[in-house]
Amino acid sequence: MVSDRNGFRYTANFGLLVLALIIFATIKDKHWQFRILTLFIVIVGVLVNIYFIIGIREPKLAKLACDLEFKYKERARMRKSKGMDHSQDMTITNPAEAKKSMAVMIKSWTGWVKEGNFYVHGIVYMLVRIAVNVSMSVLPFYLITVTGF
Repeated sequence: MVSDRNGFRYTANFGLLVLALIIFATIKDKHWQFRILTLFIVIVGVLVNIYFIIGIREPKLAKLACDLEFKYKERARMRKSKGMDHSQDMTITNPAEAKKSMAVMIKSWTGWVKEGNFYVHGIVYMLVRIAVNVSMSVLPFYLITVTGF
């Protein structure tokens, strides 16, 4: 998933630079260049967020993770019974029990909102993203204005 995210991020950055090049080559007014580029970024960002909110089904992913965990533990238990593996004993022996134990661990969105760590991680992530975005957006202006490139 991390490699997919990085690949999409690089593709999005490249596409944005190509769009900026096209806008800068065709429109001469710098204010309109900025407005059009900003409007495009905001619209595409909102559409992609709506797609992910509607399109990604977390309950299906949680069920798949539960099933895969059961299969892994079942294989480990079989290996242990055959004397092939000396890992610790796996306690879950059937899928219904695995689903029940996973259902206890899965939180709803209201559970996340009630935890303080949720906000701490959110603020740290937001501040890091702001620092990266500001430095990446100010760097071209620095290169143009100060260094004369």
